[in-house]
Amino acid sequence: MSSCRWPRITKENRSTPFESQGIHAIGSMKRKKEIKKKPRTAKPPSLKSEPTHFSHALSQLILMKGLARSRSESQVQDVWMKVCDPECASQSRAMGIRNNVLHVGVSNAALLSELVAFHREHLLDELRRQAPQLKIKDIKFKVKGDLLHPKGTSET
Repeated sequence: MSSCRWPRITKENRSTPFESQGIHAIGSMKRKKEIKKKPRTAKPPSLKSEPTHFSHALSQLILMKGLARSRSESQVQDVWMKVCDPECASQSRAMGIRNNVLHVGVSNAALLSELVAFHREHLLDELRRQAPQLKIKDIKFKVKGDLLHPKGTSET
C-alpha cells in the first residue's frame, strides 16, 4: 500500500478538471461547436472633412480648454487693490491665478499669518463679489521679500 494521498486514476474516474465545466479535450468537435464568434460590428462611416489649418485647430483647443480667459496680471492686481485695505495692498501683490486659485505675494511672515488667520474668507468673498468672471476658489499667500523694493532698485 502506498503512502500517497492522491487517488489512483482508473478508466472510470479519468477526467480532466475542465470536463466538469463542459470543456472537453482540445480538438473536440463538441467544444468547437460551443464557441461562437462575436459578430463584427460595422465601423462608423468616416467623417469626410477637409483638413484644417494647424493654427485654427490650436485656437479651437485653447478655446475648448478655457485657456483663453483674459486674466492679465494688471487686471488681477487691480481687483486685489480694490478688495484689500491700503495698508495690506502696499505690502502685498497679486501674482496671478492658476487653477482658479489666486496667488498673492506678501512682504513678511507676520502679514501672511494675519491674512490667513483673520482675513482670508472676507477677502475671498469680496473677490468673488467684485470679480465673478475670475472664478476664484481659493487664495494662497506666499512670502516674497522683494515686494517692497522691486528688482533693480535699492533701499539707499
